[in-house]
Amino acid sequence: MVLGTDASGKPLSGRWVTPPWNEESAEWIALDQRLAVDHLARSIDAVVRELDLEAFAQRYAGVGKRAHRPDLLLKAVLFEISQGRLSPAQWARDVRELEPLRWLLFGLEPSRTCLYDFRDRVNSDLDNWQQQLLAKAQAEGYTPAERGAIDGTFTAAYGSRHRLINAETLEKRWQQLEAEVAAEFVSPGQARASAPAAAEDRERQVTSGMTEQTLAAPGLARTVAPTTIPSRPYWMATTPDGRHQQRAKYRQALQRMQELQTRHHQSHKKRCKRQRRPVERLLVSPTEPEAALGIDKLKTFRPLYNVQLFRDLDAPLVLGYEVFAAVTDHDLLIPVVEKTQQLTGRWPRTILGDGIYASVLDLLWCQEKGITLYAPLGKHDVPALRAKTDPRAPIPKSAFTWLPEQQSYRCPEGHVLQLARQHRERRRQTQVLTVLQYRCAPEHCRSCPRKSRCTPKPERGRTIKRTEHEDLVDALRQRMQEDVGKALYKLRKQTVELGFADLKQHRGLQRFRSYGRTRARTQVGLLVLATNGLALLQARDRVACAASPYRETG
Repeated sequence: MVLGTDASGKPLSGRWVTPPWNEESAEWIALDQRLAVDHLARSIDAVVRELDLEAFAQRYAGVGKRAHRPDLLLKAVLFEISQGRLSPAQWARDVRELEPLRWLLFGLEPSRTCLYDFRDRVNSDLDNWQQQLLAKAQAEGYTPAERGAIDGTFTAAYGSRHRLINAETLEKRWQQLEAEVAAEFVSPGQARASAPAAAEDRERQVTSGMTEQTLAAPGLARTVAPTTIPSRPYWMATTPDGRHQQRAKYRQALQRMQELQTRHHQSHKKRCKRQRRPVERLLVSPTEPEAALGIDKLKTFRPLYNVQLFRDLDAPLVLGYEVFAAVTDHDLLIPVVEKTQQLTGRWPRTILGDGIYASVLDLLWCQEKGITLYAPLGKHDVPALRAKTDPRAPIPKSAFTWLPEQQSYRCPEGHVLQLARQHRERRRQTQVLTVLQYRCAPEHCRSCPRKSRCTPKPERGRTIKRTEHEDLVDALRQRMQEDVGKALYKLRKQTVELGFADLKQHRGLQRFRSYGRTRARTQVGLLVLATNGLALLQARDRVACAASPYRETG
């Protein structure tokens, strides 16, 4: 499997460390006898045997020290991550203490650095392994991979929520860090020449401090401590390598801050004065610059990543996944479904999603791909929700009836609105939609008994906007009112929402255990790989049990 040949035909077997045990070793046999028949370690071993790791093994250079076999390391990592242990530091402790891990590794004890490096190395191959498992599930008839439910959840990033800084502090720290790093690039001759002078300056400072204190209190000259030499700021790394890594993080933080300021400037043009927020209040995380800042499920403001899953409705499989730096699910439907198509090799036919996935552009894209989307409308319509509970709330757009034959709206009082104007609005930076504006005649609004709730300027008449392709929204609303749509949508909470509950409660995905979006995606990918692999084995067991002549009948 792994011990094949490289591109030149040279055997790969010479690249790997020989495990202390094999299947005939007394130590391994003793562990095997103590391991239960249905133990998770045996299932993980079977999952990895389903994967073709040849391409992954060939990327090992074959120089320097021999590497640990990647198939054994993958078994250990999947076993640990299935138990909710996401940190390589924890893996390094467990490979020496847990018998199932020693059984999987045949007595190998990879170092902590080795496990960290392996965690970073597998990221580029996770999609390939997911494709292999999903292809087998489809070929064996366990799922058509045509129906799925999409949802997202906020997961805390590894960066601390107590270390957020604004633009002023970020710029100040960047200048200090740049000065410190630049000082480390002094040539050796200059360093030797400047070292005595620097030592003399420090000694002169200390001596002058002691002299002043001695003159002030001669009797205490022996007990006065020398003046403390100024040290680096508390936030700065203590080693040169650490400062270089920190410099790269702060460069990312500066770029992130510039993006936030640009977005802030563009979005606040359309807001009223009371809704505007000073640009000085924008924050970034210097240790997690890629993460978005928002409020998680526990109502805590912190760096977050948005984990998106596309869960199969016909089998306990994850057909697609992705990790975003976003505090909302808006505009995430298309990239997640595209990733699902990449992993499964086909476009889904039916999608169940939340109302935030049902924008006009999302529905238009689904129509072009032949996808039927089911999502509740009105869940995020704040004016409509407020009108249901507050009789004095403004009348929302949903109270107006669209008349397809007249291509116009009818207000709650029965008056038909007329097309007043049309214009084009930019959406998602690259797409433009035509927006039609309908207006009720001012004479109707001035005499209307609901004018105080309907419009602040009755003399101009109430206006309603309708975007291009909004008939797709009306069709979605009709689908959700049918009995078939209601019954189908109930599957959503039984699939994707239960999947998130399992990941957070039993797999430890309440907080990522490494910095950066790439490593966060690796952790999610490993969890999905273990989930899909175990689901495939369980599906085979169910089929074998059903076909067995010795199964019990009721």
